[in-house]
Order: sequence, then structure tokens, then C-alpha cells
Amino acid sequence: MQSTSSLANLAQKATLSLMAVYLVVLTIYIFNLQWSGLLEHFAWLRWTLNCLPIVLFVPAIIKRNARSAIWLCFILLVYFMNAVVDCFADQTRWIALIEVLVVTLLFCAAMMFARWQLQLNNSK
Repeated sequence: MQSTSSLANLAQKATLSLMAVYLVVLTIYIFNLQWSGLLEHFAWLRWTLNCLPIVLFVPAIIKRNARSAIWLCFILLVYFMNAVVDCFADQTRWIALIEVLVVTLLFCAAMMFARWQLQLNNSK
């Protein structure tokens, strides 16, 4: 079992990496809209519908709620499936491939955050 200070340090690093990857995911969705040619037709609506489910978890992650991070992992599985389908069906495969990698990074960051935060909560 790790000490409380090292768990707090790991949880802090996981929170920062989670937020950084969040920004990358949102940027990927902007580029995906630009390359797919949907900037003219209700682009803000599609971007909002794509990003709203994962953005709703930001306040809970800032508050360091591990249960919300677990739910975020479940939601990210849908994003992963969508990105994999886009890899094989779209002409902009390189964007979809980057989306697969970034969603995988976000999933891993959320999973490790949940693990370390739960261990930290149980050690107190």
C-alpha cells in the first residue's frame, strides 16, 4: 500500500493529465468538424452534441469525485466505438485515428485517476 502523500501526488498528476487530454479531445472535435466540411451547416450544434456528455464531467473531476471518473470511462467507450467506425468509414481517417488515440488516453487517465483517488479516499 502506498503512502497517503504519494497517493495524493498521483491523484493530482492524474487530474492534471485528465484536464490536458480533455482539451486535446475538444480540439480534435473542432478539427474533425473543419475537415468534414460541416462548418457551414449547424457545426456548433454537432460540436455541442459531441462534447456535452464529456464536458459535463469536468466539475466532478475538478472536485475529485472518483465515481464520476468511473462513469466517464463508460461514456468514453461510446466515443471510442464511434472513432473506430469513423476510422474505417471516413475519408479523413487520420483525424479519426488521432481521435481513437486521444480517447484511449482520456480513458486511461480517467481510469488511473479513479483508482488513485479511491485509494486515497480509503486511506483517510
